[in-house]
Amino acid sequence: MARVVNEEQRGQRKQQILEAACRCLQKKSYAVLTIRDVANEAGVATGLVHYYFSGKEALLRETAVFVTRYYENVMLEELDQISAPFTPKTLMQFFRHYHERIYSENDRCNIHVLFELGTFGHFDAPLSEALRSRDYTDHVSEKFKSLLPAHIDGTRFYQYLITYMEGINVMVCLYGYDYKEILAYSETLLAAVLPTFGIE
Repeated sequence: MARVVNEEQRGQRKQQILEAACRCLQKKSYAVLTIRDVANEAGVATGLVHYYFSGKEALLRETAVFVTRYYENVMLEELDQISAPFTPKTLMQFFRHYHERIYSENDRCNIHVLFELGTFGHFDAPLSEALRSRDYTDHVSEKFKSLLPAHIDGTRFYQYLITYMEGINVMVCLYGYDYKEILAYSETLLAAVLPTFGIE
């Protein structure tokens, strides 16, 4: 029993450090952030951070995966609210609810963390591979495709929608657009595109 408790405590401590790294990246850029900064934010010794992570890059790679997994969980939760097959109405409902959640006051900062960590290209190739090739990501895409009508090319449409959603993140996080304005404009464009994929 003691070993189970220890494993649970280790998991909690590691998550504590990852959450501290997220908070630090809201204040400092990747270039100047140090392991000591993260340790101080987490309220732990620097040596403990090194115990869980081999160095700064390893820590920030795991932070990127940690935040990405969180957003994938949000997507799964929203997909669970949809009855198959998708219709234009339910797809737009998913699209709006997902973005309203991730751009909420509590979550929006984490999108900036992903940008700071270079999820969209500032890190080297292995990070993108780690984020995009995990079984968990496959589970999200399979869940999404299972809700589409049978005649639709699910892979093609899913890739299109994810790329579209990343574009919204760029407009909001990189260029500072108000997410509600971008979302309203994006919904209009998306609604016009749906029939070309056979969603009517």
